[in-house]
Amino acid sequence: MLELLLQLRPDLRWGRTPLPASKCSSDCAPPATRLGRTPKSSSAPPLNGIDGRKSGTFEGFNYSPANKSAGITWSEETFPKYIRAPMQEMPGTRMAFVGIKNDKDIADLWAYLKQFGADGAKK
Repeated sequence: MLELLLQLRPDLRWGRTPLPASKCSSDCAPPATRLGRTPKSSSAPPLNGIDGRKSGTFEGFNYSPANKSAGITWSEETFPKYIRAPMQEMPGTRMAFVGIKNDKDIADLWAYLKQFGADGAKK
């Protein structure tokens, strides 16, 4: 679900923390493509309103059976465990991503994501 989100441009900020250029290549897709009032939902579901949303429930997106049945409600508590090792935490997920290990990066990413309500507007 979050693979494109995690490929960040160096000029993008998670929450209030600038990301170093080493976090991605120059042709990464920014999270802005999955957030805001007009998100593009091609290979990943929009991330608007992820805080409090159950995994695998964004209407119209074809989730893996593993994601649909995971029973995770995304929160400041559940997101870090998942994003550290998505394939380990949700066996069978289509999100082929090794994870983020740095606690500060994870916290900054969550701070950025939770700013957006289900309608795409910043809260």
